[in-house]
Amino acid sequence: MSASSRSRLNVLSLGLLIAAAAVVSRPGVSFAAADEAAAAAIKEFQEQPRPYMPIKVSKAEWDQNDEARFNEFVRAFGRAVERSPKRTLKSYMRDPSVNPYASTDPQGLVLYSDCADFPYFLRNYFAYKNGLPMQIAYGVQVNAQPYASSFVNEADLTKAKPESSPYGNNLTQRIASNIPVAPGRELNFVNYWSNMLGAVSTSTFRVGALTPNYDLSDVYPVKIDRNGIKPGTIVHSNGHILIVYDIEAKGTIRVVDAHPDNSLQVKIIEPATLDRSRPDHGFGFFNWRPLRAIGGQWIGGYLYNAAVRSASDRELFERGLFSLEQWFGPDSNIEPASSVRPDAWKAGFASIDFFDFLMMRLYSGSAPLQTDTVVGDYMVSLCEVLKQRTADIDSAIHAGMNRRAHPVELPDNVFSTTGEWEAYSTPSRDGRLRFAAADLPRQAITKFKQGTRRQYRFTFDGSAQDFQRSMLARLSLLNNTCKVTYAKSDGSRVTLTFTEMVRRLPSMSFDPYHCPERRWGASGSELASCIDGDTGGQWYALQQVMRNTVGKQDSNERLVIRSDRPITMDMMTDPRLIDQPSSAKVNVGASRSRVVDLESYFGSQQFLNDLSR
Repeated sequence: MSASSRSRLNVLSLGLLIAAAAVVSRPGVSFAAADEAAAAAIKEFQEQPRPYMPIKVSKAEWDQNDEARFNEFVRAFGRAVERSPKRTLKSYMRDPSVNPYASTDPQGLVLYSDCADFPYFLRNYFAYKNGLPMQIAYGVQVNAQPYASSFVNEADLTKAKPESSPYGNNLTQRIASNIPVAPGRELNFVNYWSNMLGAVSTSTFRVGALTPNYDLSDVYPVKIDRNGIKPGTIVHSNGHILIVYDIEAKGTIRVVDAHPDNSLQVKIIEPATLDRSRPDHGFGFFNWRPLRAIGGQWIGGYLYNAAVRSASDRELFERGLFSLEQWFGPDSNIEPASSVRPDAWKAGFASIDFFDFLMMRLYSGSAPLQTDTVVGDYMVSLCEVLKQRTADIDSAIHAGMNRRAHPVELPDNVFSTTGEWEAYSTPSRDGRLRFAAADLPRQAITKFKQGTRRQYRFTFDGSAQDFQRSMLARLSLLNNTCKVTYAKSDGSRVTLTFTEMVRRLPSMSFDPYHCPERRWGASGSELASCIDGDTGGQWYALQQVMRNTVGKQDSNERLVIRSDRPITMDMMTDPRLIDQPSSAKVNVGASRSRVVDLESYFGSQQFLNDLSR
């Protein structure tokens, strides 16, 4: 490519990126849909005086030393969030104890990111500070067919959205190199990042590794071990992106994520935080593709007018980095661009649970892992996600959603739509919480048995009664340390323990038009102060069939709550539309609730019987 052609390409790429920022709409980011805190955070970033921060590239490629320093940058950043959670990205980036480059930034600089952008933010910021090349994938198209799985019955591709496409997406090009075309024409980092905010979304990650043109992706799927999963590894769950910052000796993966209000939080990876699905959806663990500049000119120690090339799938596979084993099973060695049986992925983890496999591959201790500790960690993780739910509820209440008249119908897809419902409702989070809570008894039983049999490096040196005592002791400690306090409609405050929150999950409303009391599953005198636009609580009562469901998708990858038209009150009382099989077009819920009372169950004879069976 000639120098003049490359110059035109760089300008074109930046133009496409700027155009993308103007037209791409993402739930939770636009002012119309986001809550006030998120809108204020975005506005503060976008409207700040733009300090001159020219991007100058002084290295042609990311080498192993750069990658190691990037990993350490992410590790230190995540640990800082763990020590002092719920601060904003802006405050973390200004703190020299968190950000080693803080003193080199202009005073008063405001930086912003939400969940999908956060991996890109850290990567771009590190590249900017270290003179490294960057570029991104762009152009997301919905796949019309699966490439590593089977067809989904009655998938309506005319309504498919990139963020929820049944067969994932594909990418069409790579754009937006950060390498300037000539001295004096350097891109301003704040402008470059501002434009990238509009070009990246969770749809960018919803791309299967066997999809055509996967080489265009910014990331690649990793081998499940400590060389593959490390600080900086990206985790794609359904509609959410997280970044690994630490892996404990016992194999627990600690992650940090960003939110539209610019806040950051930490979690651990377990069934409640990582959705598992067909390979075409691209859920799982990924690392950044190595980048290197091609051609160009070096002037005064800086590179100009060069192209950027990312490592291909084949290169990464031959280096032992690209692996599909997280879908097709331990040590599977499927090559890039292969054709696979549509059902091959379903058998990948038939002999071992994926999360057990994950922990065993990452466990670095010498002694066996105590299974009561593992279950205790799952309970702590559920506690953290329950506490993080408060931000969603507070957001809706602060926006006055509960003071508005309730709409006359619900969206046909309560999990993904547009406008106020998308910005303030919590059906996906609440469904995941109910799944995690319902799964705890099963995990306790399974882990006890694995421990007594010394399976997968698990152990438990004691009787069923000893395990029961350990579970009750851990639950008691959690009830003292894991609490949520919410403000009722009259301003008075109610504090809920971990056990109470878990027990209330089927009663907690995901409807943003409900009062805080209903959002937290209140009843009796606690509910008496409720003020909202749901006259007589009719919508709340009818939505119980929806709250009875667990998770977001069933085993056949259909939404558990689904409809081919907006959902009305009449539909939620129609028995022909409740408890319907996966083949049915409409299922508005389940007639029976799965209440989980951990205190009662763990203290029961039934629990002992289940452990001994």
